[in-house]
Amino acid sequence: MNKAIVIILLIAFVPKNGTLKCSNGGFLSSAFQRCYHFIPKLLTNFDAQRRCETFDGTLLVLNSSDEAQIVTEYVKYGFDEIENISSYWIGSRFMDEQYRTLKRFEKLTFFNWDENEPSAEADGNCISSSLKTGRWSSEPCHLPKVSVCTTAATKSCNQRYSNNWYGPSSREQSATVSKKLDVLQCKNDSIYIDPLNGCYRFIEETQSFLNAEKQCRTSGGHLAKIDSRFKMLLLKAYPSSELIEQCAAADGSTAQWINLSCFSNKLPFICETPPRGTNDCSGEQKFSYY
Repeated sequence: MNKAIVIILLIAFVPKNGTLKCSNGGFLSSAFQRCYHFIPKLLTNFDAQRRCETFDGTLLVLNSSDEAQIVTEYVKYGFDEIENISSYWIGSRFMDEQYRTLKRFEKLTFFNWDENEPSAEADGNCISSSLKTGRWSSEPCHLPKVSVCTTAATKSCNQRYSNNWYGPSSREQSATVSKKLDVLQCKNDSIYIDPLNGCYRFIEETQSFLNAEKQCRTSGGHLAKIDSRFKMLLLKAYPSSELIEQCAAADGSTAQWINLSCFSNKLPFICETPPRGTNDCSGEQKFSYY
């Protein structure tokens, strides 16, 4: 079997920039100005909401079919290692003859029900979403499930983006997408990957670790930091990275760490750069040494 390996990161970019970012391990959707957090522990719907609130979040409430499609793709990677699960909790419950949000008790404005749903005996039930299809089902709230939390995306200098989680129309969301794409441009044939908020260039040429880092720096970036399984699987899924059977931080199938000499191995690598217009408040790009 031909096993290409990508060199592990030595230098990490400090995300002090003018674009959106996530904290607490969240993954970004700049189009919807939200961060998604995957909670692998099996919890009741009530306990899942309490878990989200520990980091100023709430259980996911979807506003449009576009966002539902994005989240359905994200959860495939977010819950990749969890066995014997088929659905996750989202933030709604049947109250006063309506499905309402858990946070503000507002009526839902978007629905994504599966066939023959919701159940006729829905009183007091909560909503789960299929990991495979993203379609909703009405289920008893006490069942233990994984869950998805959301938080508002932030930008540099501690400025929080205004974000109406429950109200924007599809037209407003489309305008947001267009605005973001005007800012988040990549150079040197790099690809912008939204949930990772960075530009990535897949290079098949083999180099030593130091020469690979030097080449990345010539384009204002650095070797990609593979610091989560979500990131590893997302990068592996891109067409340009089909040659990768093992990744920077982990084996592609087991996610175990790979230890290689930085001097004796010449390997393909991935460069990571911030999008254009993402310097920090001082106008400089900052690097941090590990």
